[in-house]
Amino acid sequence: MVSKIIIKCCIASLLLFFSSNVIPYDYNKASAASNENEEKSYLIRLKPTSDANKWMTKKGFNQQKVKKMKKVENTLFTKVGTKEYGLLKVDPDVEFIEEDKRVSITSVKETSNGETSTEQTPWGIAATQADYAHNNSYLGKGIKIAVLDTGVMSQHPDLKIAGGQSFIEGSKSFEDDNGHGTHVAGIIGAQHNNIGVVGMAPNAEIYALKVLDATGSGYYSSVIQAIDWSISNGMNIISMSFGGNEYSEMLHLAIQEASTKYGILFVAAAGNAGLGKETETYPALYPEVISVGALNSMNKRSDFSSTGSELDIMAPGENILSTDLNGGYRERTGTSFSVPYIAGAAALIWSSDLNLKSDQIKDKILVTPTVLGDAHEYGKGIVNVMKALNYSSNSEGNFGSTTSLSVSNLISSLLRLKSKAITQNKIEIAKEIYDFYNELNIEYSRLSQFSQNINEQNNALVDAENKVIVEELRAKCIELINKYAKSLDTPADLSVAEYDVSDKDKMGNWQTISPGESVTVTVAFPKYQGHANVNVWTPEGTTIDESSSTDGSYHSYTWHTSESTPPGVYTIQMYNTWEWVNEYSRFDTSFTVYVVSATKSISEGESVNFNIIPESYQLFEFTTNETKTVTFDTLNVPNGDIDTVISIYNNNDLRQEFAYNDDANGSQLSSISLTLFSNSTIYIKVENKFSLNSISGYLRVQETVNQFTPLVSGELTNQSFSTPIAKLYSFTPSITQKYTLITGELCEWCINNTSLYLSDTANLNNYIASSKSNSLEYYARIDYELLAGTTYYIVLTGDQSFLDFGFAITPFDEIDPTAPVQLTGTREGSTVTLNWNDSTDNVGVVGYDIYLGTYKLKSVESNIKTYTVKGLEVNNTYKFTVKARDASWNQSDSSNSYRSVVIVGSLSYVYDKNGRLEKILFSNGNVFADFKSDNNGNTQQIKFP
Repeated sequence: MVSKIIIKCCIASLLLFFSSNVIPYDYNKASAASNENEEKSYLIRLKPTSDANKWMTKKGFNQQKVKKMKKVENTLFTKVGTKEYGLLKVDPDVEFIEEDKRVSITSVKETSNGETSTEQTPWGIAATQADYAHNNSYLGKGIKIAVLDTGVMSQHPDLKIAGGQSFIEGSKSFEDDNGHGTHVAGIIGAQHNNIGVVGMAPNAEIYALKVLDATGSGYYSSVIQAIDWSISNGMNIISMSFGGNEYSEMLHLAIQEASTKYGILFVAAAGNAGLGKETETYPALYPEVISVGALNSMNKRSDFSSTGSELDIMAPGENILSTDLNGGYRERTGTSFSVPYIAGAAALIWSSDLNLKSDQIKDKILVTPTVLGDAHEYGKGIVNVMKALNYSSNSEGNFGSTTSLSVSNLISSLLRLKSKAITQNKIEIAKEIYDFYNELNIEYSRLSQFSQNINEQNNALVDAENKVIVEELRAKCIELINKYAKSLDTPADLSVAEYDVSDKDKMGNWQTISPGESVTVTVAFPKYQGHANVNVWTPEGTTIDESSSTDGSYHSYTWHTSESTPPGVYTIQMYNTWEWVNEYSRFDTSFTVYVVSATKSISEGESVNFNIIPESYQLFEFTTNETKTVTFDTLNVPNGDIDTVISIYNNNDLRQEFAYNDDANGSQLSSISLTLFSNSTIYIKVENKFSLNSISGYLRVQETVNQFTPLVSGELTNQSFSTPIAKLYSFTPSITQKYTLITGELCEWCINNTSLYLSDTANLNNYIASSKSNSLEYYARIDYELLAGTTYYIVLTGDQSFLDFGFAITPFDEIDPTAPVQLTGTREGSTVTLNWNDSTDNVGVVGYDIYLGTYKLKSVESNIKTYTVKGLEVNNTYKFTVKARDASWNQSDSSNSYRSVVIVGSLSYVYDKNGRLEKILFSNGNVFADFKSDNNGNTQQIKFP
């Protein structure tokens, strides 16, 4: 039998060589007949003139023996032995044949499970400027991303998987049995749902394509099958966090075809082979693919990250917290986890305009990064989503210029005016300016915190309202700058904006170091900027160091202090006044650096000394083990007369200030009284802001009597304060009955991670009941029977920097109020005004909640029956409803709905394979209406968003 087969093979080989009239040959029987003829997996590419189906029939191949791609033309996979492989190599219909090669995941390490008691925003979101996209309602909606990996855990509570398929032999499910793919999927699309983490593009559609097995290994053939599936199912982006060392012509052709013919954007890991001439792996080495390297949180290339001429861009890749198996979370490291940051960034950018093509998205990503270093190691730099969203290929774009200063820059301008006032010995003006500076800084920190808490779904209108408040803050800053610039007979600092640099292009601003430490600052531009001059200015305004950087688009400077460097606020100035390079080459920007002495600890009852030079401060740390009210005072030394400022922060990075005092009790000393929750640590900054000489004195901490604010049953109080502050209330019921103490959200983006404590003693040493909000219940609630004539004491606190919520105590009530009626609306341009009629309740309605779909926009008091919504877009359907709320936070059913829509451009119609209408779409891709039909094609249901 074997000899007959050999003879047949020889005859077949001769006929194949001399003629295209090939004799059919049964490869299935031949391969099974010889143990020596070891089978291997091969990729076959037929010539363009060949018909794959006819060729398979002619060869006697069956569907089990050969897999044929649907979209990737003339591409097949099969397992054959050595002899059959030789025959296929000379087949006149075969363009080429290559052995299937292995690929594997590109992760370096994984750490222990991450802590996620509340939803966290991974550091990579801010590092890539993705938060800018989130705050502008670009969340990946309408974009399909195929994650080619080890599969994904579809039931993870933080993930929403739209579909998928396995291409691993013996595995019918795309479920993850490794964890790598689930981690990648979470970086891209973890939901904003108050648990776990939030992904780059939480509204993108994630598809799990399993091409790697439980060991993280797979074959090029599985990757090509997944690409073919992606083409058939309309994927926009393909994420590939794996690599192979061998070139595959077949994989390259599949990527080229999917990219050029079907408009799919490919992103792949550069690899983890470290520094070298060319250490990247495939498919990242293909020029059609965006090759991604890894950075640490300091924007330095990770030691393991591969380098080379095809390296395109960098993204976070060390200690990345994301979703894991069994519904958990874990930190992992590797270029594998840099890829999803670029895939997610592409989705954010694409969702801003669904009419863009993949090559335009790629262009936006690769033209706008923040440059970090040599292209061989850093590619074009770290992805910058904000720049990419604002980039237009029709314009040069000046990313280094900020002709409209940010609010934070404007607030900082007040500090420069304050210093100017001191040099002119106008201390009262300096104090006024510094008061405004602290007030505005606290408010801006609060608004920034709110922006991070805006829910991603339907948040455009909320964001528009938040922007109105920010713009009002900006206008206030400009008004103050103009006012005090005029008083000091100096130009308003607004003109600096023309040559200032955006905060997004600066790294290292507002650092705090101790004498003897070093600090590095950086300015990065997307284009050549000439060289930069560098000056280091002391608090007194003298220059102590002058230097310059090399020519280029990336300017970095390291200032080395000594042990004898006096504490104070130093300024590092980088500038270039030349304009010979291009019109954007001129710039002038500054970095603020705090040189501080070591933080001093202080306890209750202590007085600790300080000695502070001008424009500097001393930082103190204070911890309380129980809930109490404490007062922080500055004191003179004997025969001394000092002028101090006290600021309170909840962290030693001094980013979020929540209390401030300059002059207290008719003196130039400072005093702040705070009620702090137990086991809280705060930081007290004592400053010398208004003296040209050093000041010496003491900071004293002493306990004061707790002050309780009386409560009235049924009265809603709006709360807005910072943790670890606690608010104290008292309540004396007139009758014995069960009461409800409750906190509640005033709006979807308001912060309500609150806690309630009920005590029957004023010293708060015995809590008889307590409640804390969690990810499932966004309020704290205590139901408790209170005795008539007994005074009860209530502690309100929370676990976020800034809190904004409602609080009430009311007789226990489980009956919902009746729904508001006759909701109507009028629309003018991008604004709609809603109106509704009263609701009644057995106890009493205290407010109304306005909803956009299922999303709460705002809460208003019960005497208000109208609300104006700004920022409505065209080609979007908005559905508004109103619910009544009583003092126990019981809600009514929804009112009737009011819909608002303005159509610009033409509508498009989507039909299923049987010709039945499925959807009507606006010109921007948003859904106008969904249709559901029966088997006969009759419309059964029309659903409007």
